[in-house]
Amino acid sequence: MAIDAKLRKKLEGILAHVKRGANQGEIDNAARLLNKLLKKHGLTLADIDSEQTEQIRFKYKNRWEKRLLQQLHSKVVNHTRFVHYQEPNCKEIYFDLTQIQAIEMRRLYEFLRVKLAEELELAYQGLINAYDIFGASPKITKDTAEPDHDMARRILQRAAMIDGELPYLQIGE
Repeated sequence: MAIDAKLRKKLEGILAHVKRGANQGEIDNAARLLNKLLKKHGLTLADIDSEQTEQIRFKYKNRWEKRLLQQLHSKVVNHTRFVHYQEPNCKEIYFDLTQIQAIEMRRLYEFLRVKLAEELELAYQGLINAYDIFGASPKITKDTAEPDHDMARRILQRAAMIDGELPYLQIGE
């Protein structure tokens, strides 16, 4: 689809903010504006993507988020090998991505890093319960005496997935 040069320049500028925004708020605002303009003009990212790759920066907080980024890169570029660039002792990683790949990876990362934190907390709770790692028991009240059936169900579901069993168990329902 032929795009007016002025509109293309504007869209590419906004896309640059999506890829290299200074902070997450700037990235989110640019992405919303880009989606709005693309929809308004009946365009898609493919219409403005040049297929050229650039080094795109991603920040992470811990080794789990870094591993998640590496896994997402494999998914987005549909390849099992990945090339990344990283400065020593720096919590940033760079991948060679097209504009479309960068947006897809950034969106997946923002969603899945929250899910990763939830799953790690669940795994931690499972470890504490599995190995009975508790301190002195506080005074038991009605609130603390009630078992957390939802958490137990989720822990057992994850354990079944690890053991290759059915991904969803029906426990006490």
